[in-house]
Amino acid sequence: MIAFPAPPPALLRQAPAQQPSFPPEMIAAWSAFQAALRADDAGALAKVTRFPLRSNEFGGAIATPAALKAKWKTLFPPATKACLLAATPERTEGAKDSFEAFCEVGGYPIRFIFTQRNGAYRLSALDNINE
Repeated sequence: MIAFPAPPPALLRQAPAQQPSFPPEMIAAWSAFQAALRADDAGALAKVTRFPLRSNEFGGAIATPAALKAKWKTLFPPATKACLLAATPERTEGAKDSFEAFCEVGGYPIRFIFTQRNGAYRLSALDNINE
């Protein structure tokens, strides 16, 4: 019998797509969100965003895909993108149709909130939890 070496710890951790508690629609939205971040593609991220994107930071709500593109580097600097690419969203406490991912970069904690409407999850809010 051949014994295979144990996988590295990073491979032992399941990605959201493999977690049975995630609805398939959230898996698809999160995968598309992360792919847009990896590609540095504001247009692709706009496709998984519900506008206006609520925000208590960054000058308030982001009304359009063009406004998202204009604020892209402010919203998603390299450290925030790296954090989100390593993050796993969690179900929002007390909500059946909402997931959120947290990133704190340089003492600046932001929640990235995905909510479901009409069967699809979309990025719907950015929340500076210090505000």
